[in-house]
Amino acid sequence: MILYAALAEDEKRKPCIGMWEEFVADHAQSRTVDLTASFFVGDAAGRQEGWKLGRRADHASTDRKFAINVGLRFFTPEQFFLGEAEVEYPKDPFDPRKIPQVISTPLSDVVPNLGTTREIIIFVGSPASGKSTFYQRYLEPKKYALISQCIKQFEQILSSESSIVVDNTNPTIQGRKAYIDMALQRDLQVRCFWFQAESHLSHHLNIHRSITKKTHRLPRVAFSSYHKRLEEPTLKEGFCEIIRIPFIPEFDNTEDRRVFEMHLV
Repeated sequence: MILYAALAEDEKRKPCIGMWEEFVADHAQSRTVDLTASFFVGDAAGRQEGWKLGRRADHASTDRKFAINVGLRFFTPEQFFLGEAEVEYPKDPFDPRKIPQVISTPLSDVVPNLGTTREIIIFVGSPASGKSTFYQRYLEPKKYALISQCIKQFEQILSSESSIVVDNTNPTIQGRKAYIDMALQRDLQVRCFWFQAESHLSHHLNIHRSITKKTHRLPRVAFSSYHKRLEEPTLKEGFCEIIRIPFIPEFDNTEDRRVFEMHLV
């Protein structure tokens, strides 16, 4: 018997497949894995309460998602050991494999007039909703300056000729007000880019970037805190335009896409 245990919240913990990849690498010289002849048995299948008379809901669905990620046949203990029939699983609220096919909006249709006039752009969006990546891909090449939370730095750059992006979650009206007021005092237009990645997608992106970029994984409280504090941006704050930014799936390489299309949460 060989035991593999995930000791941290990282790419080794199911439904991520790090432990499986470790197992395959450990035995690569002695055998080849035949996925068609292999299977995985686990009780974290995502079954709802009452899937069997008197039974509670499963504590998670990570075992079933792990098997899907690897490409293994999946059985619950009841199926494998007792010969019981497969139950119907609830539909997952988020399927990463469908995202790249669903959203294909050209950026030019979403955000017109980038770099045509000096302006201030304030990002609003949950952690891991694609804000920094959006800046790096579309705004940094057009010479937009970037600040995070530093009002003093914002004030200094205002004295230059640069357009500025305020890259933070910026959930509250009061938190956005200082930037808007200083910009309007200089007769600069202020646009809000409101990132629309919903909660399931943001959690998924958080884990995806921790695997592919080797970054620190944010705790769940960071997401719940944002949504609890969010005051939706309005034109009354002084914005000349509020643009809702959908998640735009673009990948640096095939490995990034492969990981994205796995169940990670």
